[in-house]
Amino acid sequence: MIEAAVQHTLSRSRQINHTLSCENPRLKSRSTIYSCCLLATTLASTAFADYQTSIRPLLAKYCLRCHGAEEQNARIRYDQVARFENADQHLWAMVHEALVDGEMPPQDEPQLTPAEKQMILDWIIEQARLSEAVSAGTQRRLNRREFSAALQDLTGLPIDFGAGLPDDARVDGFDTGAAALQDAADSVAQLLEVSRRAVESIRFLEPDRDRILRIDFREHDFTDFRKFVEQRWADEGVFTRSKSLTCRKGIGVYLPTQWTGDRGNSLLAVPAPADKRTALKLTLRVAARRPLPGLPTPTLWVKVGGKYIDYLPIGEEPQTLTYAIRMEDHLVEGDVIKIMLRTFVEVPYAVDGFENDDRSKPEDNIPGGIGVYRPKFDRKVLRTPDQQPVPSIVIESLEIDYGHRAAWPPASWDADVGTSPTTTRVHDVCSHCGSTARGAGRCPTPKKPDSSPFIGSCATRRSRLMMRCGPHSNPCSWVGHSAISLRRPIQTR
Repeated sequence: MIEAAVQHTLSRSRQINHTLSCENPRLKSRSTIYSCCLLATTLASTAFADYQTSIRPLLAKYCLRCHGAEEQNARIRYDQVARFENADQHLWAMVHEALVDGEMPPQDEPQLTPAEKQMILDWIIEQARLSEAVSAGTQRRLNRREFSAALQDLTGLPIDFGAGLPDDARVDGFDTGAAALQDAADSVAQLLEVSRRAVESIRFLEPDRDRILRIDFREHDFTDFRKFVEQRWADEGVFTRSKSLTCRKGIGVYLPTQWTGDRGNSLLAVPAPADKRTALKLTLRVAARRPLPGLPTPTLWVKVGGKYIDYLPIGEEPQTLTYAIRMEDHLVEGDVIKIMLRTFVEVPYAVDGFENDDRSKPEDNIPGGIGVYRPKFDRKVLRTPDQQPVPSIVIESLEIDYGHRAAWPPASWDADVGTSPTTTRVHDVCSHCGSTARGAGRCPTPKKPDSSPFIGSCATRRSRLMMRCGPHSNPCSWVGHSAISLRRPIQTR
C-alpha cells in the first residue's frame, strides 16, 4: 500500500517537473522542492492511515492496559502515539525487540496471533526504512559542546562559550542525533550572538586594554587583607569582604580552610562594564600547605560571578591555573563581578594528638558519635596556619584581567602575521623569494607568502574605525572574517 502510494507520488512529481521545466526552466528547482514536500506529505498521510487501521487496534487490544493512560509500566505509554515519527523511534524499537524476544505481552496476558505479530514487525521495519530514506543526507548543527570547542580552538581562550546557549535536545539520551540538532530561527540567532562574543574576546595587532590586576603575594606580609586591598586598588573600584586573611612573605595568602556547608566571602570584586560585554581572565599560582602528617589533600573551589567553574585538588607542588569567562554568562552585581576562591576539605580525617570534633547531637543517640570528622583545636592558642592541624591552600600570585582580549591568532598556531604594514603592491612581490622583479613568481626557492599587504590593509581599516567609532572600539568586529584567512598549520591528533 505504502509502496504504491510512493510510486504514484514519484510519477506525479516527474510529470510536474517536466511540465514546469518546459514552460519555464527557472521553475525547475521550485518543482523539485514541491516534489519533495509532496512525497513527505504522502508518506506521512499513508503511515497515519496504516497505523490507524491496522496497528493501533492491535496496540489497544494487547498493550494499552499496561502502557496507556491509567497505567504506565516501565514508564512507557502508547496511547498518545499517533504515527511513526522520528521522535518516537525508540518506542517502536522497544516494541520490535519485545515482540521478537517474546517478552511482550506477558505470558499471563492475551497473546497476539502469529499473523498479528508479523504484521506489527513488518510495519515497524517498513516505517523505519521509509523514515531513513526521507531523512537521508540530513545535516545537523554542532551541539553545545562541539560549538564551544570550535570557538575555543579559534580564539585560543578556555571560555565555555556553550554557557550562552540553551541545552540541546537529545535522542535516546545522546546529544549528537541529527533529528534533535536542526536549525531554527531562534537557535541561529543565539549561535550568532555567542559567535559575536567570541570575536569580541580577541584582538588583532592591537595593544591590550589596561584593566589588569597583578600581584605577587610572596613579596608582602600582612594580616588584614581588606586594608591591603583598599590601600592598593580602591581607586580602581576593587574591593573585598574578606578581612582576616593572612599573607606571609615568601609564601603567599592563606585561604581559610572550610568544610562542606560552611559559608565564605568573595576574595575580590572587580569592576564590570554596564553592558557586561567583555571577558574576564583569571590566572592563579597556588600550592597546598600540610604542616602535620596525615592531613588530606585540600580542594580549591573557584567561583566567578555566582557560578562555580572548577573544583581541583591541589598538591604541594606550585601550579598555575588559568580560567576565562564571558561576563554575559555570569552574575554581575551592580557594577562588579565577584571572584571567590575557597579551600575545602572534602573527606573526614584525624590527627594524632588532637581530639575529634564530634558534631553529633545527644538526641541522635549515635553510638560512638558520628566518627572521625576533623581535629578539634583552639584557634586562640594555635594562631598561625602552620600550627593548625588542617591543610590549606596559598595563593602565591594572582592576575585578573577584567577587560580581556586575547591576541589573535593564538600562539599555539605558530602563525607569522608580521608586525608592520608595507606599501609594496602584492602583485609586484614574488610569492616565493620576495623579489620585486616582474615574473619572479617562477622562482624555484620556496618561501612563505608575504602577509604584509594584508597587515597594511588591516592597519588602515583599524585607523578608520577608530576615527569613526572611538579608541575603545574593537577592530576584531570587522577583521573577524578576514583574519580567518590566515591559514594555521594542519595539526594531527
